[in-house]
Amino acid sequence: MIKILNSLYLSLITTVLLFGVASGASVSVMHGWPAQQGEAFNKIVSVFEKKHPDIEVIVEVVGRDRPAVLAARLAAGNPPDITPHPWLALQADWARSGQIVSMEGLVDSSALLDALEPLGYVDGKIYGLFVFPNIKSLIWYNNLLPYTFCNLLIKMEYITFTREFIHFEQ
Repeated sequence: MIKILNSLYLSLITTVLLFGVASGASVSVMHGWPAQQGEAFNKIVSVFEKKHPDIEVIVEVVGRDRPAVLAARLAAGNPPDITPHPWLALQADWARSGQIVSMEGLVDSSALLDALEPLGYVDGKIYGLFVFPNIKSLIWYNNLLPYTFCNLLIKMEYITFTREFIHFEQ
């Protein structure tokens, strides 16, 4: 997965930078990747900078607050040039309000899984590339959950000893 992630982001960054950055310029990239993912991304940046020494890549790591930081920066008019993100609803809002620009003509999405390609589109234009799915935005609702803390403790104890699931009446 890291290999796929690396090659897709290297491809994305190379395409965007070469078409969107003049010689001697810089480009800013905001991400929230910790540990291994951040280290892998830094390797991608190093390879890019070696191939294109006239373009400086400024990497900004903002961690878990990235949606809020990015929203504030977009509203203030000083967003990063590139940021990977998993927030489809925010992408659509930002695209429709003109806060982010389309990547039409800049990227080749042929390496993406067919199921993931539509995720980057808003109103028929591509605004993002989603290289791997995650469940960060998954909401699961089960109306049979315990409705008091005491019931939760009872349920946990029961499951621990019996390995069976019980339903609580609401």
